Amino acid sequence: MRLTEKVKSEKHRALLDAGLKTMILNGYHGTSIKDITSEAGMPKGSFFNYFVSKEAFAQELIEDYADQANSFIEKSLIHSSKDPRKRIIDFFKSMGKKFSKEKDYREGCLVNNMCQEMADIELAFAELIDSKIIAFRSVIKRCILEGQESGSIASDQSAETMSIMIDNMYRGTLLTSKAERSQKSIKVFNTFLADLLQP
Repeated sequence: MRLTEKVKSEKHRALLDAGLKTMILNGYHGTSIKDITSEAGMPKGSFFNYFVSKEAFAQELIEDYADQANSFIEKSLIHSSKDPRKRIIDFFKSMGKKFSKEKDYREGCLVNNMCQEMADIELAFAELIDSKIIAFRSVIKRCILEGQESGSIASDQSAETMSIMIDNMYRGTLLTSKAERSQKSIKVFNTFLADLLQP
């Protein structure tokens, strides 16, 4: 019996959702195809009806995760009537809460996790992750530029420099908070971010 395109799409989506649940906790190497299909409630062999390999699956998962994250950050930082400085501060506060207390400090960010695990051993992963980080930073940069033009954000550093600095600090904060299992580093980041943006 041939599957309809709708069913194929639903099963494809189910595998991606299952892969996110397992890989964000256990990493690429700690997650097997069986783990993914079991989480999705599908037989192991069905995986290859949708993905040619585990590597291809993980790359599509990163694409999917990062694209959804970037849509959310655009909504928060660009398509908002709030003051640009407040947009950035509120966004990172909400994300810090999501990745820490709501997730029990265990998950972090999939792009971050994959960067640590795969970027130095697989060029394809490194290039993909780099492109997603650049896209994330570009949205922050747009918001900073808007704030600098209106005078609500400091302009002693370029928007490009500030977006890279903020992104790097945030990714490091997520990693250290996983080890600390506390809000300590997140609170320090939020305080420093507010000071950095203050005109």
